[in-house]
Amino acid sequence: MQPSHHRDWVKDQKIMPQIDIDGKKVCIKNIRNFHYRGINDYDTAYEQDTILY
Repeated sequence: MQPSHHRDWVKDQKIMPQIDIDGKKVCIKNIRNFHYRGINDYDTAYEQDTILY
């Protein structure tokens, strides 16, 4: 089986991070910040961050 993003992913791995670069500014979207209480018991949260280099 070959790797693919076009699959039926589990909920906590379904959304991939995205990176946008604009000069010296890097914007990272969909950073996972989940709170796990157990294997199938968790709260989903996604964040965004901007880094200047």
